[in-house]
Amino acid sequence: MRLRRTTVWACLLILLLGCGSSNWGTATGTASLDGEPLQKGTVSLEPVDGGAIAYATITANGSFRVMTGSKEGLQIGKYKVTVVDQTIPDMDSNEVVKLLTPAKYADSATSELEATIKPGRNTLEFHLKK
Repeated sequence: MRLRRTTVWACLLILLLGCGSSNWGTATGTASLDGEPLQKGTVSLEPVDGGAIAYATITANGSFRVMTGSKEGLQIGKYKVTVVDQTIPDMDSNEVVKLLTPAKYADSATSELEATIKPGRNTLEFHLKK
Protein backbone atom coordinates (compact mmCIF):
# COMPACT_ATOMS: atom_id res chain seq x y z
CA MET A 1 0.00 0.00 0.00
CA ARG A 2 2.80 2.40 0.89
CA LEU A 3 4.60 1.65 -2.40
CA ARG A 4 1.41 2.37 -4.36
CA ARG A 5 0.90 5.73 -2.59
CA THR A 6 4.54 6.73 -3.23
CA THR A 7 4.21 5.75 -6.89
CA VAL A 8 1.01 7.80 -7.28
CA TRP A 9 2.65 10.87 -5.70
CA ALA A 10 5.74 10.50 -7.90
CA CYS A 11 3.59 10.29 -11.06
CA LEU A 12 1.59 13.36 -10.05
CA LEU A 13 4.76 15.32 -9.37
CA ILE A 14 6.22 14.40 -12.77
CA LEU A 15 2.98 15.43 -14.51
CA LEU A 16 2.82 18.76 -12.71
CA LEU A 17 6.44 19.65 -13.37
CA GLY A 18 6.28 18.56 -16.99
CA CYS A 19 3.11 20.49 -17.84
CA GLY A 20 4.17 23.81 -16.36
CA SER A 21 7.58 24.23 -17.92
CA SER A 22 7.20 23.30 -21.61
CA ASN A 23 5.44 26.50 -22.73
CA TRP A 24 7.06 28.98 -20.34
CA GLY A 25 10.34 30.85 -20.31
CA THR A 26 12.04 33.46 -18.21
CA ALA A 27 13.64 36.57 -19.65
CA THR A 28 16.09 39.16 -18.40
CA GLY A 29 17.90 41.77 -20.38
CA THR A 30 19.08 45.31 -20.96
CA ALA A 31 17.72 48.37 -22.74
CA SER A 32 19.80 51.25 -24.06
CA LEU A 33 19.32 54.45 -26.04
CA ASP A 34 22.15 55.46 -28.38
CA GLY A 35 24.51 53.11 -26.55
CA GLU A 36 23.73 54.39 -23.05
CA PRO A 37 21.75 52.21 -20.61
CA LEU A 38 18.29 53.55 -19.84
CA GLN A 39 18.00 54.60 -16.20
CA LYS A 40 14.29 53.81 -15.85
CA GLY A 41 11.24 52.92 -17.88
CA THR A 42 9.20 49.94 -18.95
CA VAL A 43 9.44 47.13 -21.46
CA SER A 44 6.22 45.51 -22.71
CA LEU A 45 6.08 42.29 -24.71
CA GLU A 46 2.87 41.75 -26.70
CA PRO A 47 2.38 38.20 -28.07
CA VAL A 48 2.08 38.19 -31.87
CA ASP A 49 -0.49 35.36 -31.65
CA GLY A 50 -2.47 36.98 -28.81
CA GLY A 51 -2.45 36.31 -25.10
CA ALA A 52 -1.22 37.98 -21.93
CA ILE A 53 1.12 40.96 -22.28
CA ALA A 54 4.33 40.62 -20.28
CA TYR A 55 6.14 43.59 -18.79
CA ALA A 56 9.35 44.63 -17.06
CA THR A 57 10.57 47.65 -15.12
CA ILE A 58 13.95 48.99 -16.22
CA THR A 59 16.39 49.59 -13.36
CA ALA A 60 19.17 52.21 -13.07
CA ASN A 61 21.71 50.16 -15.06
CA GLY A 62 19.32 49.42 -17.92
CA SER A 63 18.53 45.88 -16.79
CA PHE A 64 15.09 44.31 -16.47
CA ARG A 65 13.32 41.04 -15.54
CA VAL A 66 10.13 40.10 -17.41
CA MET A 67 6.89 39.27 -15.55
CA THR A 68 3.40 38.19 -16.59
CA GLY A 69 1.06 39.44 -13.91
CA SER A 70 2.78 38.52 -10.66
CA LYS A 71 4.58 35.50 -12.16
CA GLU A 72 8.16 35.70 -13.37
CA GLY A 73 8.52 34.86 -17.06
CA LEU A 74 6.20 34.59 -20.04
CA GLN A 75 4.74 32.15 -22.58
CA ILE A 76 7.09 30.92 -25.30
CA GLY A 77 6.58 32.48 -28.73
CA LYS A 78 7.12 35.64 -30.75
CA TYR A 79 6.53 39.11 -29.30
CA LYS A 80 6.34 42.72 -30.46
CA VAL A 81 8.23 44.85 -27.95
CA THR A 82 7.79 48.42 -26.75
CA VAL A 83 10.24 50.34 -24.58
CA VAL A 84 9.20 53.60 -22.91
CA ASP A 85 10.95 56.08 -20.64
CA GLN A 86 9.08 59.24 -19.72
CA THR A 87 9.01 62.07 -17.24
CA ILE A 88 6.88 61.65 -14.14
CA PRO A 89 5.48 65.05 -13.15
CA ASP A 90 4.55 65.87 -9.56
CA MET A 91 0.87 65.32 -8.84
CA ASP A 92 0.26 68.98 -7.98
CA SER A 93 2.12 70.43 -10.96
CA ASN A 94 0.74 71.37 -14.36
CA GLU A 95 3.54 69.56 -16.17
CA VAL A 96 2.61 67.02 -18.81
CA VAL A 97 4.23 63.63 -19.32
CA LYS A 98 7.06 63.83 -21.85
CA LEU A 99 8.52 60.82 -23.66
CA LEU A 100 12.28 60.48 -23.20
CA THR A 101 12.56 57.64 -25.71
CA PRO A 102 11.60 58.00 -29.39
CA ALA A 103 7.82 57.71 -29.89
CA LYS A 104 8.10 54.84 -32.39
CA TYR A 105 9.27 52.50 -29.59
CA ALA A 106 6.15 53.29 -27.50
CA ASP A 107 3.69 51.65 -29.91
CA SER A 108 3.79 47.98 -30.94
CA ALA A 109 2.50 48.99 -34.39
CA THR A 110 5.57 51.18 -35.07
CA SER A 111 8.26 49.58 -32.92
CA GLU A 112 10.59 47.35 -34.87
CA LEU A 113 11.68 45.64 -31.65
CA GLU A 114 10.84 41.92 -31.45
CA ALA A 115 11.67 38.98 -29.22
CA THR A 116 11.35 35.21 -29.52
CA ILE A 117 11.00 33.43 -26.20
CA LYS A 118 12.06 29.80 -25.89
CA PRO A 119 11.58 27.43 -22.93
CA GLY A 120 14.06 28.09 -20.13
CA ARG A 121 16.16 31.23 -19.70
CA ASN A 122 16.24 33.97 -22.34
CA THR A 123 18.47 37.04 -22.53
CA LEU A 124 17.11 40.08 -24.38
CA GLU A 125 18.90 43.24 -25.54
CA PHE A 126 17.05 46.23 -26.92
CA HIS A 127 19.15 48.97 -28.52
CA LEU A 128 17.07 52.06 -29.22
CA LYS A 129 18.26 54.85 -31.51
CA LYS A 130 17.10 58.48 -31.71
